[in-house]
Amino acid sequence: MRPWPRVKDKGVRSFLTLPQVAEVTGQPYTKLLRLWKTGGRMPSPDIMVGRRGGWSLPCAQYWKQLEFGLFPRPACLHTVTIGTIAAQYEVQWWQVWNRIEVGVIDEPAVWLDGQPGWLPRVRTSSTTGEAAESETSP
Repeated sequence: MRPWPRVKDKGVRSFLTLPQVAEVTGQPYTKLLRLWKTGGRMPSPDIMVGRRGGWSLPCAQYWKQLEFGLFPRPACLHTVTIGTIAAQYEVQWWQVWNRIEVGVIDEPAVWLDGQPGWLPRVRTSSTTGEAAESETSP
């Protein structure tokens, strides 16, 4: 079981949680939490790991430079949690790491506060080879 990224995960992107964004921007965490929950003047997250938002360091720094104004953001990347991956492969969550080690399951695509996130799997149609509906919902 791996509770955090390993040295081998150096190429995997890590993102800031809301408390870390508060620290980078100098804003009180409670204020940012209120903005996040109410859809206030806060940049949309770069990623979502399950229901948790994650922001890149450059996003937080730029938001501070703009004096907390809004700016255009790319679409948020929705990733799935270890629980979803475990359910897809019909294993317990703690067995996911063993399956990763033997190459059955891909490494996490992102990390958010020690929590891994995977890109959702997309089924392909067996007849056409084209992408069908996603197996997971964001």
